[in-house]
Amino acid sequence: MDKPTQDDSEQRLDVDNTSTQSYCMHTVDLEFRHVVRSTHIDKSIEAKRKVIRMLFVIIMEFFVCWTPLHVINTHLKVVLGGLENS
Repeated sequence: MDKPTQDDSEQRLDVDNTSTQSYCMHTVDLEFRHVVRSTHIDKSIEAKRKVIRMLFVIIMEFFVCWTPLHVINTHLKVVLGGLENS
């Protein structure tokens, strides 16, 4: 009678270990998926920041390159235009 009780407790222990392993593996799998997703989201956000930064650089470059020409042309137009009207 003592033997079946011991086997029964060993079977329960095996079932508990199996369910614990399954739970742990499931938890690790979910954590890994979260890490992969958060890494993907982080990379996506970083890529968007790089695009915005590059767009800002291009716009600033446009203004830096063309502003002197427009200022000089406007100044010449005002000065020469003022002299022509007099």
